[in-house]
Formats: sequence, structure tokens, C-alpha cells
Amino acid sequence: KDEEFPILARIYNLHGKAAPILVNGMPLGEKYGADAVSRGTENHRFITSGNNSWQDKKIDIKLDAEIGINTDEDILLIQRHPTEKLIGRYKKGDVVSVDLLAFRAHLFEIAAESEAFPYADGEYRVITENENGEPVEILSCKATESPVKLATLCDAPEMLSKSRQLYEKACFDADNDSLEARVMKRSGETKIPQVRAARDAFFAQKAYFVRGCEGKAVFDGREDTFFDGRSKTNYGGGWRVDGGCLRVDFGDVFEADRVEIISFAVDEPFYEVAKANFTEKGGFSTDLSDWSESGAVVLSVEKENAVSPVIIETLHTFTQAKGKMMKAVYPVGKLRYFCLAEPMDRVHSVKLYSGENEIELKNPKINNLLAPWGKKTVAKILYGEVILPEVSDGDYIAVALNGTHGVEGAYCAAEIDGELTGFPSRACDYPSNVWEYKVAERDSNYTYYLPLEASASGRKISVYALLCNEDKTDIVADVYLCRKHI
Repeated sequence: KDEEFPILARIYNLHGKAAPILVNGMPLGEKYGADAVSRGTENHRFITSGNNSWQDKKIDIKLDAEIGINTDEDILLIQRHPTEKLIGRYKKGDVVSVDLLAFRAHLFEIAAESEAFPYADGEYRVITENENGEPVEILSCKATESPVKLATLCDAPEMLSKSRQLYEKACFDADNDSLEARVMKRSGETKIPQVRAARDAFFAQKAYFVRGCEGKAVFDGREDTFFDGRSKTNYGGGWRVDGGCLRVDFGDVFEADRVEIISFAVDEPFYEVAKANFTEKGGFSTDLSDWSESGAVVLSVEKENAVSPVIIETLHTFTQAKGKMMKAVYPVGKLRYFCLAEPMDRVHSVKLYSGENEIELKNPKINNLLAPWGKKTVAKILYGEVILPEVSDGDYIAVALNGTHGVEGAYCAAEIDGELTGFPSRACDYPSNVWEYKVAERDSNYTYYLPLEASASGRKISVYALLCNEDKTDIVADVYLCRKHI
């Protein structure tokens, strides 16, 4: 985000000034926080540390050889991140207690007063500084409040009757676009010309374009763009979960009679392009609760002698696959949602029709990597209700699933004033149609995030954690309110 560049610049500038002394380092052990290291000289040191927990912690910094400092001058202890402030002036041998905020990295400068870098009064962030590192423009601010625990979810067997609806909502609201596309959504527009140019250059490069990384391609009306170029083949077998499922949210309920999907089918499969698969029947629904089976697929050739661009793995060179453009038509009825287990790849368009008329779609969404219902079911549901205190735009709910649930073995959904929603992001993140490397796979401790708006203040939120593996349901699910980082 544009407002975050001063933070990045400040870290770079501090590093640049201190670089000659940062090569001399020593680990400090866990009593100084996660992965704590002290670097520098006997007169001037920097400590990096962190707190990988939901609660604030205190650590004691001993101003002597334990951290590598040894000076008879007054010693300044200055916090440089996440905000900057002078903590105090001390003597050699003093022990100073400092806070490590929940899930934050911290940087402390410990230096003889004659060597300490310039600082300002109060607690602040540096917006601009001069060539000597003296703050010119600062933003007075406090570090973001730590998360507040709102509830621990409880076993709710009575909710299992809603399993499919909740699972499908969790999956339909997941994001399978590339991580690069996701961070663009987070960052928003930029007013910095150089940043805009760099972004444009990245997303316009052929190496990105031919991988089919973003679902919006199926709705852009262009014949040369497509979605899902590698999910069946990359890394020796792709990254679809249990075969994957094409999920399309058309954005509203429509009276329709068919879904038409145009995709590329290769004549002779090779390592980067698998044989096309056309699932016989899909499913459709208006509310994710009641599902109907589509009619059997009707296939036809849309274009003979078609070619599709392909990037050769490891070499990053380009070739073309020869084949056909195929039209797959699935008869449906009234719907908003459509799903297709183990779907085709290289999807160029998804359209909805009523009679001869194509239905205009205003806010459609699509993803493809999470498992179809049936191959993934729900063994246990943890449930709870919370009343939100006053919140601001950018605050968010975090649901921490503590324990081993299996890879892609747990999902979350919520209900706000009767309206279901999935959690659009999590850590580790949802699988992606990657540009380069796949998302890390983890079998435990997922945390799901639901952004909030100020209008949610005082509202009741029902939270569901869906555990999908019968032998991995010993999970503690805690719900936290997290404030927007400043």
C-alpha cells in the first residue's frame, strides 16, 4: 500500500546506515523472544526479536555482555519497529523490561548516547528523513492493539445438517488466484508512477499471462485469455485438492437453462498440458443448501486447429499446444451457484444463458482448486456466537484452529444477521494458480480471517469451524478480534 512505503523506506535506511556493524551478530535465545539476534559493536547494537503468540509478552534486556554491549557512556534504548520511541537512558548492567506485541516483529537500538542514531520525541513513525537519518516528517501514533479473544468454539453436532451449505460457502468464497493477484487486491491502487509501472510490467509479461493465473479471464470477453493453465500438471501432478472443483458464483439468482464453458483441449498431451477432462454432470443451487444435478454435458467443437500458449517448466521458454476449442454445455435451472468436480482446465469463458439470450453478469466469481463435496465431507463442526464491540473499517475476525487437522482439513464460515459468508483469506493461504511457486502446505494451525466494516459494530456473528478428517478433530478453535495495523 502507498502508505506502507515510508515504513519500508525507514527499514532500508536504518539498515543502510548500520550495515557495516550488522555483520557481527549473536543469537540471544528464547528468553529474548522468537529468533532473537543481537548485532553490532560494543558501543552500538541492534536487537531483532518477535512474538509468535496471541498475547503480548515482556522480555528483560540486560545492558551488558549478554547482548554484546559494553560502554561506560549513558546507553539509549530506542524502539525502531513497529513504532519508534525512546524507551529510556540507562547505565551498563541495567535490566530493562520491554513489551513484545502479539504477532509483531520488533527492532531495538541499544547504543552509547554518542553513537545512537537520531530520534524524535514521543511515539511515532518516520515519513521522511534527511540524509543524516534525522526525522523530518513524522506521524505520531501508537502501535496497533493486540488481538482480543472473543470466544472459543464448542462442538455442535446439531449443526452437521448444514454441513454442505457451510462447506460450499467456505469454498466458494476462497481465492485461488495467484498470490501476486491477491496482494494487488490487498494493496489497492497506487498514486506512485514508478510503482504503477512496475505492477503493469509484471502482470503484462508473457510468463504470467500464459499460466492462466486469474479467474477474471473467463469473464473478460477476450478470446486470448484463459484461467487455469497448470493446476493439473505443475510440480509433477498439480495442486488441485482431491481433483479440484470449478465453482462459479454468478453473483445473483437467475432463471437460466444452461451453462456454456469454452476451454482448450490438446490433441497430443505432454508434460505441461494434460488431456482435457469433461465431467459428465455438474451441480447447481440458489442458496448452497439445496442442490440439483445438471443435465449431461453436451460437447461440440467450437474451433478446429486451435493453439494455446504454453510455458515449458524449468526452462521458462514458450511453445504452443495444438488442439481444439471445445464447448461444454450443461443444462441447468434457476441458480446462482454452479460446481463441476474434476473440471477441464485452460478455461476461456463461462457464460450463462436463458433461451437464446446470454445473461449479463455483474459480479461473478470463480475458483477451481478446492475439493468437491463428496470427496471432502465434514466430520465435526465447532460453533459459537459473538457480539462485536465497536469496530472500524479494516478490523477483522481471526479464527485460530489450534491443533492438527490435516492438509486442507479444516475450513471456516460465518453468519452475520442471517447472511452466510466465507473467510476470504487464511494463513497458510488457500492454494493458488501459481505464477512461480505453490503455496506452502501445512497440516495444522490454520488461521482464517474475515474483514469487518464499521457497520458491523454491535452485530451478532455466528462462527463455524468445519473439521473434515474423522481422526483429526481434536482442535481448539479460538475467535479473536484484531484491529487494523497502523
